[in-house]
Formats: sequence, structure tokens, C-alpha cells
Amino acid sequence: MTTEAPTTETSSDEKDPAWYRKEIKRRDETIKELEAFKLATVFKEANVDTSKGLGKKLLELYDGPIEAANVVEFAKEFEYPLDVTPQEEQVSKVHKSVDSIEETIEQSQPIENLDQDQKIAEAEAAQDWVLASELKAQRFPHPG
Repeated sequence: MTTEAPTTETSSDEKDPAWYRKEIKRRDETIKELEAFKLATVFKEANVDTSKGLGKKLLELYDGPIEAANVVEFAKEFEYPLDVTPQEEQVSKVHKSVDSIEETIEQSQPIENLDQDQKIAEAEAAQDWVLASELKAQRFPHPG
């Protein structure tokens, strides 16, 4: 029983320099595709929408390390709104609306004054000028 080492035969194509050039080119293209996929994934992790607008342009311009932290810094340079999901944007709108309502309430006349206005109107309708004058006088601060 003889044991022979397996022989590796190479085809004549593999010895051809043109074959090596094609193989190198094919592998380089594969590497570029994988890097593009990884870069798109990193942009998504950084909350940068690359489907349109500024996010799409950032993806085209970016030529740095393929890491989320670097993409975030790059996006910040262009003032891209990071970390804003549609839910967070909706919450922000609600908070702004509530703040606007609260501001309007603060600027409006207090309820006590509305009651006082009603009392004054009733006194004037009853032609009770003394009561109406007293109620009007209560609105002004007394010098003290």
C-alpha cells in the first residue's frame, strides 16, 4: 500500500497573467460592494436616512472609517438632524403644542377676572352703579 500525496493540478488558465488580473478585478469589485453595504448599514445605525436628501448626499460624500461614531461626527458637520425618529418628532410637536397652549393660557385673563367682568356686567344691567364701580376698582392695585 502506497500513500501518495494528492497533487494539485492547476489549469492552464490559472497560470495566465490575464486570468490573475480578472480575478483581482472581480475580488476588488466584491470588496467594494461589501464596503458599500457595510457603510449603508453603519449610516442606518447612526439614524441617517440615505434614501433621499441630505442623507443621500452624505453617503455619497463620506470617505472615512466605516464606523457609526465617525458617521455621526460627519453628519453633525453638515447639521444633519440625528437621533430623531418619527415618534420622537411627533412627541416634539405635541410638546410644542402643549407649551403654546400653556403660554396662551398664561397670557389670557384669569378666570377670576372673567367672573368679575360678568359681575360688573350684571351690576351695570341692574343699574347698580355703586357695585359696578366697586368691582371695577378692585381690578386696580391699591397703592400701599
